[in-house]
Amino acid sequence: MLARTDGHHGIWDLTAPGAHRIGARLLHADLGDHDHPTAHSGEEFVLVLAGSCRVSVAGTVRLLRPADSCHFAATDEHHFTDASDDLLMLVVLTEE
Repeated sequence: MLARTDGHHGIWDLTAPGAHRIGARLLHADLGDHDHPTAHSGEEFVLVLAGSCRVSVAGTVRLLRPADSCHFAATDEHHFTDASDDLLMLVVLTEE
């Protein structure tokens, strides 16, 4: 099931209806609510499919390009910046 996320032009929710322990999103250039520092419960796994962006997790900054991924505790302050116009990434969020 692919559904556009309210308020964002380039974020699609890939989560199965009724799912409670995991969520998945496909992002195209729009960083959504992660373009400013945030922290929340669970974990995040991010896979860049195209383009590039920077990720900051607990003060450590890395450039992510196609085929790069990261996995981190979402309780650590994190955000994504400098998204290229062609950025396409898969974000998987889990609950604890």
